[in-house]
Amino acid sequence: MKCCKICLMLVFMTGVVSAQSLLNNQTIDGYRGIWFSLGKSEYGYKYSGGLGTYTVKHDPLAIYAPEVNKTFFVYGGTPSIEERRLLCMVGCFDHKTGMISRPVVVFDKEKVNDPHDDPTILIDSQGYIWVYVAGRANSRPGHRYRSLKPYDISEFELINSSVMAYPQPIYVEGQGHFLFFTRYDGVRQLFFQTSPDGRNWSDHRQIASIIGEGEKHSGHYSTTGHQGNKIAIAFNRHPDGKVDYRTNMYYLQTTDFGKTWTTVDGKRIDLPVKDRLNPSLVLEVESEGKNLYVKDINFDTQDNPVILYLTSEGWESGPVNGARQWYVCHWTGKKWKHSPITTSTHNYDSGSIWVEGNTWMVIAPTDPGPQKWGTGGEVVSWESNNRGATWKRKYTYTKDSPRNHGYVRRPVKAKDPFYCMWADGHSDIFSISQLYFGDSQGNIYMMPYQMRNDWEKPVKIGTADKIICNTADEIASIAKEMQSMDMDKKRISIGKYEITQKQWYAVMGDNPSHFQGETLPVMNVSWKDVQVFVGKLNKMTGKSYRLPTNDEWIFAAKGGIATKEARSFSGSKDIARVTWYTKNSGGSPHPVGSLEPNELGIYDMSGNVWEWVSTPNTPDAKAYHICGGAWNSEAGNCTVTYFNRHSSVFSSYDIGFRLVLDEN
Repeated sequence: MKCCKICLMLVFMTGVVSAQSLLNNQTIDGYRGIWFSLGKSEYGYKYSGGLGTYTVKHDPLAIYAPEVNKTFFVYGGTPSIEERRLLCMVGCFDHKTGMISRPVVVFDKEKVNDPHDDPTILIDSQGYIWVYVAGRANSRPGHRYRSLKPYDISEFELINSSVMAYPQPIYVEGQGHFLFFTRYDGVRQLFFQTSPDGRNWSDHRQIASIIGEGEKHSGHYSTTGHQGNKIAIAFNRHPDGKVDYRTNMYYLQTTDFGKTWTTVDGKRIDLPVKDRLNPSLVLEVESEGKNLYVKDINFDTQDNPVILYLTSEGWESGPVNGARQWYVCHWTGKKWKHSPITTSTHNYDSGSIWVEGNTWMVIAPTDPGPQKWGTGGEVVSWESNNRGATWKRKYTYTKDSPRNHGYVRRPVKAKDPFYCMWADGHSDIFSISQLYFGDSQGNIYMMPYQMRNDWEKPVKIGTADKIICNTADEIASIAKEMQSMDMDKKRISIGKYEITQKQWYAVMGDNPSHFQGETLPVMNVSWKDVQVFVGKLNKMTGKSYRLPTNDEWIFAAKGGIATKEARSFSGSKDIARVTWYTKNSGGSPHPVGSLEPNELGIYDMSGNVWEWVSTPNTPDAKAYHICGGAWNSEAGNCTVTYFNRHSSVFSSYDIGFRLVLDEN
C-alpha cells in the first residue's frame, strides 16, 4: 500500500485528516471489519462487536448490478488485525466466477475508529458507483465519492462534502439522487436533499422535529426505502432528545421526488412533522414505556410498505428489559397490520426483510450467540407464506460460533449467493471481525480476511458443495507431495502439506470441514475418522499410509535436524513466517502451503490446524495427541514440542492431519 506524500505533509502540518487522506484508492489485502463498543452496563455494552455493516440507518450497503452480473458493496473496515482505525471500504463479488475482489479504500478516516462514519452505496443510471461516507454529528463532515469508471471500484474521486450523518441515498431513474440523512442541530434531526447528478444539491429540508409537551428537544432515527417512484421513511422519536429512549413509529412517503409528502393512505403532510400524535403515527408505544427500533422497509407486490421493527422494555443490555420482540408491520391497503415474528436478546440485534410475492423472509441474529447478552447472536431466517400473518423458522445460518454475528443487511436487487451480508465480532472484548454473505437457502460464505491475489474464492461455511475432482489425480497428488527424511536409521516420507479437503473428498466422498475450501486443510475429523480414511486410501493405492508418531512429527517439524539448535516453530524462530495463528490468521485456516516451509520443504507444521499423530496419551488410553497448534492458537501452543490430547472420537474445526509412509 502506498501513501500520498502530499497528504502526509498536510496531516503533519495541520493535524487534520482531509477528504483526500492517506490510503484513499489503495487496495487492502483482505476483508477486515471494524470493532467498536459504546455504553457499557452490567450485562455488557449498549452495542459492540464487529460493526462493519452498522447501522440500519446506513442504507444501502450493497447493490446487485445486472448489467455486469456483480454485487458491489461497502463496509467499515480496518487496516490490520490489531487496529481499530476506520477505513471506508468498497468491494465487489462477481456472480459469474464466484470470486471476490480485493477491497479498495474509498476514504481513510485515520484518527477515527467510529463506525457511525461507515459508508453507504449508490449506482446511477450510467453505472457509476457512488460511496456516501458518513460523518458523525456536525463536527465531522460527510463526503460523496464517485468511481472514475462505470462498474469499477479501482479508483474514486471526491465530488463534494457536507454535514451528513446516517446517509441513506436512493437513485430514482429519470430523477437523480435522493438523500435521507441526519443533522445534529442541537439534537438528531431528519432531513433530505435531492440532486439531478450528485454534484448540484438542493437545500436540505427537514422531515421531522417532534417535541412533546413539556419537552425542549426533539430527536429521531429512521430507516428508508423505495419502490419505483415511491420513497418512504419510517422513524421513531427520542422524547426530549434522549437518544437511549426511542419510541413510537411514524411513516411518510413521497411519489414526486420530495415535492409533497403524505401518510400511507395519501393524506398530505406538511413538513416538518412536529406533533407527537399526528396522522403519520403508525404505532404508539410511548404510553407503555417501551422502546421501539425500526430495522428495515420493503414493499409488497402492490407497493404497500412492509416495516420490520423490534420493541423492548428499555435500552440497557441484559435480561432486565425482557425479551426483545420482533414484528412486521404491513399496510394492507386499509390498515396497518402488526404480526409478531420471534424474540431475541438485545436491542441492537438487527436484520432485514425480503419480500418476494407472498413469501416474505426475515434474516437476523435472533438466536443467542456465544456472548448471550451482547449485540447480535446466531443468524436465522424466518419465513412467512401468508404475507406476514404467521412466521416459521426456516434456516439456521450460523451455530457454535466463536463470536456474535450482527447487522444482517439486504442488498438492493439481491441475487444469490450474495443475498444478505453481515459481520461478526466478540461483543465483550476487542476481537477480529470477519465479513460474510449468504444466499436465500441458508448457505454462508466468509470473505477472505487475508488475500494474496486480486480475486479469490470466499470460504464456504457449513454444508459443503459437491467437489468436482478427478479422484485418481487427487490420490496421486498425495504420493507426489511426500518428503523423504532419514530418522533413527530408518527412512520415511511425510506429507509436505496437511491433507486437503479435495484429497479427503476424493477418498471419502464427503467434506466434514466447517470452513469450506478445496485447498484448505480438511478439519472436523476425529482420530477414528482418519483411520477410516487411511484404510480406504491404502486399499485404493496398495500402499501403507499412516499417521506419524509423536517423535516423527517433532523431527519433521524441526526440519529434520535433531542436532542443531531447536527451532521454536516449524523451521524458524520467526512465527509469522511459518505459522497461521491467532495474531495473523484472521480467524480462519488458510490454504495449505501459503507460508514458508521449513528446511525439509514441509509446510504448516506450526499453526493452520492441529494435527493428529498416532501416539496415544498412555499405552492403554483412548486419547491421542494433537500437535502444532492452529489458526486460533496462541503462539506458545504452536511450538514444535507442544501437544494437546483428545479422545479418538473428538473432532473440531481446528484439527486436521498429514500422513507418513515407511520407505524401508
